[in-house]
Amino acid sequence: MDIKLKTMHSGSKQVSCDKCDATFSCRSAMKRHVKSLHLNIKPYPCPRCDISFGEKRDMKQHVNSIHLDIKPYSCVYCHASFSDKHSMKRHVNSIHLGIQSFSCPHCDATLSDKYHMERHVKSIHLGIKPFSCAHCCATFKNKRNMNQHVTSIHLGIKPHSCPHCDATFRDNLEMKRHIKSVHLDIKPYSCSQCDATFSTKGNAEQHMNSVHFSIKPYSCSQCDATFRTKGNMERHMNSVHLSIKPYSHNQLTWS
Repeated sequence: MDIKLKTMHSGSKQVSCDKCDATFSCRSAMKRHVKSLHLNIKPYPCPRCDISFGEKRDMKQHVNSIHLDIKPYSCVYCHASFSDKHSMKRHVNSIHLGIQSFSCPHCDATLSDKYHMERHVKSIHLGIKPFSCAHCCATFKNKRNMNQHVTSIHLGIKPHSCPHCDATFRDNLEMKRHIKSVHLDIKPYSCSQCDATFSTKGNAEQHMNSVHFSIKPYSCSQCDATFRTKGNMERHMNSVHLSIKPYSHNQLTWS
């Protein structure tokens, strides 16, 4: 394994992965990264599903957050809770303190740290999605999205249940959006072109782009099809390219 050492301005040395741009404070961390991400060696399987991990702590964090819904790190400014300390700090800095010091060189986006700025550039502007699903050909810009895909699509696990109806969701944020828009009818985002209102800023922008400007920003990675929403694109991928059809013809009723 070719290990490179980088000398930073502070005089400290960092170990750099020879397969990507990732850098680490020690050789052991870099080796774990190579084994897990590049060699796909993941010796720690989840005892509750088919997902495996390169490190034991990642497996425990997955079990706690996905299967047990344990999120011990709470935000001091709001009711949000997180499965790891880093995610909690990132939330506080970007949402409550407005710390977004890294600017994208390709657009007006500002990110809370260098890692997320580089990930933004790779996924949005370069189209790089390094995380591959072990069950199908889907690729993702980060590990969290890949794990959510495996959990919800292939394992059928949606651990977050709405307290008001039978709906279930992949993550807590998705469930909260559902409650605000469906049960509380909170839609603070208005369309500037018509009277439509929406529960999230993303839905308002999506409506503007697709309805008023005919923009379809979501492209299929397997063919030339484009879509107005990410959900439509994912449904196309699942049914056309991955042959995942959750509803059979006999299950459908027509009015």
